[in-house]
Amino acid sequence: MAVSVIRELAEGGFGMVYLVEDCAPRGQRYALKQLLCQSREQVEEAHHELDVLRRFQGRSNGNIIELLEYTGAGGGEKQSGHGLKQVLMLFPLYPRGTLWDQIVDGMLPETRSWPFPEPVALYIIMCAAEALQVLHTENLAHRDVKPHNFLLEDISPRAQQSRGVPSSLHPVLMDLGSVTTARVPIRNKREALNLEEEAASKTSAAYRSPELTSPPFPPFQVDERVDTWGLGCTMFCLAYGRSPFETAKEGVLRLAILNGKYGTPPGNRNKDCVYSEEYMRLIERMLKVDISERPYVEEIIRECQSLLAKYN
Repeated sequence: MAVSVIRELAEGGFGMVYLVEDCAPRGQRYALKQLLCQSREQVEEAHHELDVLRRFQGRSNGNIIELLEYTGAGGGEKQSGHGLKQVLMLFPLYPRGTLWDQIVDGMLPETRSWPFPEPVALYIIMCAAEALQVLHTENLAHRDVKPHNFLLEDISPRAQQSRGVPSSLHPVLMDLGSVTTARVPIRNKREALNLEEEAASKTSAAYRSPELTSPPFPPFQVDERVDTWGLGCTMFCLAYGRSPFETAKEGVLRLAILNGKYGTPPGNRNKDCVYSEEYMRLIERMLKVDISERPYVEEIIRECQSLLAKYN
């Protein structure tokens, strides 16, 4: 498909995302991700992301972003004008942007799209958990679960009513470059160091689980519940606009992550929204330092469904 670039949408580790328009008469708009690879390792990372995207096309029930077209796979990377190898990926456009964009925009005085009322927040977390479940059933983990990695799809009022859901916003999981094998035994110090280094390069510190932040003494095993931690931080962020383990003044609170210690506002309130004890207890369970004590996403989905039933 021939497209023309309109403007930049976002910048990532070694690439950019652009708003583009189909050159055909209909003028459909898309998001184009351009990865500029300077090394063999970056080429391998780009191909890995493509492989994961292609693996789940048509299998995620709309919960994982759809890859429409791509170029530069299979060793045939195109050369950019700077002599770098580039891989291009074409995706649908989500005009609302990410879940994080919605939170940031909602902080502005002239908007009232955030904070999300509890039923909306529960529905978003339930859908996010369903997206992660698609990966987990294949023994894969995302490892970089955060509001920034969920795009928002608008569903029509009629579809919202027919589904009986409390929100027209449906989260779609993206940025699958961090996806890796979920259940990994760590047998020695070298493997623990490799785990920590990989997490540091591919995941966000404020949403990174304790075992990825500072691995325990081996032997131990990580599994898909590294994503449970990130989802718990995201659930907190839906209510309060930040990870529980970061502040504007101090930044990321590494020791708080390792100890699972965080605070909540008085009365669990943010502006006009008050969050129930059940909502906060679910977050608490998801943020257990010991990975074996965290719930799997299937349990999170059931719990969200149970809490949402109280609002019907």
